[in-house]
Amino acid sequence: ICPYHSPILQMTQTDSAQRLSPMDRFLGEGVAEQSAVFRRPDNGELSTSKGCLC
Repeated sequence: ICPYHSPILQMTQTDSAQRLSPMDRFLGEGVAEQSAVFRRPDNGELSTSKGCLC
């Protein structure tokens, strides 16, 4: 099963980011969670890559 979509399909909460204010959530985002599209310097993948294997 896909490591990205599995928690979504199981409807489990993966972290406590939902309890943060919008600004704190934005400031705490990693590069894989940001909506801008760019090539990540740490692994060369697109910033929108979430590890989906579907």
